[in-house]
Amino acid sequence: MRAVKRTVSVLLSLMLVLGMVTMGISVASAATPKTVTVTSNIGANGSIQYTPGVTQQVTVTFKLKTTSYRVISTQGVITFDPTVLKVASSNTAATFAPIMKDGLQVNLNKTDGRIPFNASNPNTYNYRNTVRTYVSVVFDVIGTGDTTVNLDVSNLTVTKQYSGAAESSDKDLDVIDTAHNVNLTTAYEGSLELAVAPEVSYSINDFLVNKALNYEGKVGLRFKFVIPEAAQGQTVKAVLTSAFSDQIVNVPFDSTTYSITEKKYISPDYKLRSIDGKSPVHVAVYVNDQEVASTDYTARDYVDAVLASSTISASRKNLAKAFIDYCGKAQLYFGHNTSDLANAGIDYVAPTVTADDIENKIYKNPSLANFGLGDNTIAPILDSDTAIRAKFAITNQTKLDKTTAKVNGVTTAYQKEGSTKAYYDITDIASNAFRKLQKISFSASGVSTAYYNINVNYVAWRIITNSTNQKYKNLAGALYTYGLASEAAFGIAS
Repeated sequence: MRAVKRTVSVLLSLMLVLGMVTMGISVASAATPKTVTVTSNIGANGSIQYTPGVTQQVTVTFKLKTTSYRVISTQGVITFDPTVLKVASSNTAATFAPIMKDGLQVNLNKTDGRIPFNASNPNTYNYRNTVRTYVSVVFDVIGTGDTTVNLDVSNLTVTKQYSGAAESSDKDLDVIDTAHNVNLTTAYEGSLELAVAPEVSYSINDFLVNKALNYEGKVGLRFKFVIPEAAQGQTVKAVLTSAFSDQIVNVPFDSTTYSITEKKYISPDYKLRSIDGKSPVHVAVYVNDQEVASTDYTARDYVDAVLASSTISASRKNLAKAFIDYCGKAQLYFGHNTSDLANAGIDYVAPTVTADDIENKIYKNPSLANFGLGDNTIAPILDSDTAIRAKFAITNQTKLDKTTAKVNGVTTAYQKEGSTKAYYDITDIASNAFRKLQKISFSASGVSTAYYNINVNYVAWRIITNSTNQKYKNLAGALYTYGLASEAAFGIAS
């Protein structure tokens, strides 16, 4: 008997949004190919490129041919970066070393970036004069960077017998023995075979399944996503940006955005201003931090989809028309991109609105002198939501500083304009609440609470009644009409 050598084992937001300050945003470009460099001490070296977020797997196969003898035992370790590559679940001992599966020990389950292995068989493994698979690993791509896979063969022992089983250790020859600095490179030849698969090509429709416009207070575009099968188990997210705003809305596809009811990942609203009805929001999807698909979408795109639908109610279609008409008139008033109006080409005749058409109910305390306030002015906030600014002359700073004010029940500090004006903002008013009285209450020690009530319709009435700017009057009329359409679609806010 011979002594066999064994090696170690191993919906859409409502708004009066009129502001205009913007800032450009840039996002990452499309996925850049990265390199897997493969090295070994048997001369099997090379490299292959993969595309993060697109390439799903990299297969590394080390080949071996011995020049004269058959292999009886071997030992080695494959090392890799576990933050970039992961041993795929499809790997088995038989796929790892198909020629050496008898007498093979391999650990494919370590998580530290190592695959140690050894194999020994007195019946030999036949690599004599034939290139055959030595070891092969399929890696899942889980990271994004350049990386290296290395094979270190610490032992390769052959028998000097040319055929059949090895019968005597006297015939053994250590071709590689790193412990004793042995590497007989003339006795073997190593080679390499590399492959990437599958190369997945995504479209935005693989991820983006729904777009909506939220009319509730601040108007915003909202998007709903799914993860296609090819991207399951990877890190997926969407990022919403635009050239008209400094907003960056990140949408991780995880429990923070997932709706169990809808079985979708739902973005927060990307806020719009009234002048942004035709301004695109850029939707980019990333897999493993690499952009794989993108599209641009506007409020006008949503309106067009609503009007083309055969299932959406007439009241919702009328709301969409009234909203986009309001956006177009905002563009005209503010002189914003007037060559590409949001309401261009829409089959909609905007009603003429006069001051007599608007229900004018405005109530205020006849005197706020006890709270240090005097004459008032009322105006819309030309910013990012349907809002009202109530501004008062300061008549007694000491009394004002001792006054507690609440806007719709929420304690709110006054803001100052210069040294003579104090104002309070009533923000995020839903479009079906334009007739709803918004309340500012004032109270001071020993003085009964006083109320100042206002609504959006009154602001529109003031503009139509007092302004000499026809574009401003048209905008106010469109705002009023938009509110009526919202009431018809959603009901009057209580």
